[in-house]
Amino acid sequence: MSNVLTRYLIISFTCVFISCDRNLMVDKNNDPPGVADSQVIGTWKIAAVTSDKPYDWDRNGIKETNIFSTYTTCEKDNLYQFFAQKTGIFKLNCNSSNPGTWQLSTTNLNFTPDGGFSEMHTITEMTSVSFKSTKRVQFGAEAFVVSSIWSRQ
Repeated sequence: MSNVLTRYLIISFTCVFISCDRNLMVDKNNDPPGVADSQVIGTWKIAAVTSDKPYDWDRNGIKETNIFSTYTTCEKDNLYQFFAQKTGIFKLNCNSSNPGTWQLSTTNLNFTPDGGFSEMHTITEMTSVSFKSTKRVQFGAEAFVVSSIWSRQ
């Protein structure tokens, strides 16, 4: 009887290890890690914005890389609300908040306020309380990478 039990245990452990190994093989791929919708849903505020190259972002004659420092106090309080139904409310300026839609594809967060322009941010880091993103901005022949830090509210 103990021989049967021993064989049963060996076969059981072998099956568990083989199935675990197969799961690891199935999950392993070269795709970039993604971000889930559930991680984005909520209210966010941008806490920092920088550029990879200096530019006169506020048109005062001085080139800067810290774009957030050029924002008014009101602009620093702009909120972005992402709802589960792929809708949202985006306060993009001091005077109004616009409803809109959003989509997430792997790490690309795209949101479009009604009557506004679509913005696409690539999420580079994500935690439960903040995320970092980048977007490309083009002015004439000059291209910039703008990085943002978002804080959950």
